[in-house]
Amino acid sequence: MKLLILIFPFLFSAVDEGYAQCGKNIRLTSSKTIHMDGNGNITQTEIEKSVVEINQLLITINVRDESKTVCNIKSIECNWDIPFKNGKTLIEATLNTKDGELKNVVLTIQGIDGQLILLFEMEDRPDKLIKVIIDMFEEGLE
Repeated sequence: MKLLILIFPFLFSAVDEGYAQCGKNIRLTSSKTIHMDGNGNITQTEIEKSVVEINQLLITINVRDESKTVCNIKSIECNWDIPFKNGKTLIEATLNTKDGELKNVVLTIQGIDGQLILLFEMEDRPDKLIKVIIDMFEEGLE
């Protein structure tokens, strides 16, 4: 029983560490956008600055300081062994298009050995994926 009491706080802190990043405001900056088909084949590559800001309610995507897209977050799931280095965040959100249509989107942020990527998928366009390699990551923004 004493061993269980000693182990419980350690286990709780490890779980808390893996999920703590879900509660933080973050900014992801990229200089390259990769467009892919549904099979992951590259169809187009663009050298352009993209900034993605995520808080508990919204995803704001700014491309080339010209185009701004806002998505309302419906759910966030995090599973990181080492926050923002090894693991994954899955965000389901709703995008309001210029035509006033609501589109379901999924953003996946994945870290493999410290390299972060972001994958953007629209539910009604499984044949079109957008992937960005993250050059700069900032957290704790207001």
